[in-house]
Amino acid sequence: MICKELSYYTMFITDAESNEDMADVVIECLNALGILVSVEYSENKVIEAWVRDDEGNAVIVFMTPYDQGVVKCRK
Repeated sequence: MICKELSYYTMFITDAESNEDMADVVIECLNALGILVSVEYSENKVIEAWVRDDEGNAVIVFMTPYDQGVVKCRK
């Protein structure tokens, strides 16, 4: 999840053993940034959320698959 205006960057890793629902965790993170105004899912698998910050400014938060940004190596 990325919000350039707030310098906010969070990576989510799914875990089959976790009891937490991904949607609930994402909404919790968005609510921590401010008042959630809207959430849209685009055809290119990007979630766009608009959040109103403490100063009343609307900022956009993007969430997109980023598998290509993860480099796996041996220990």
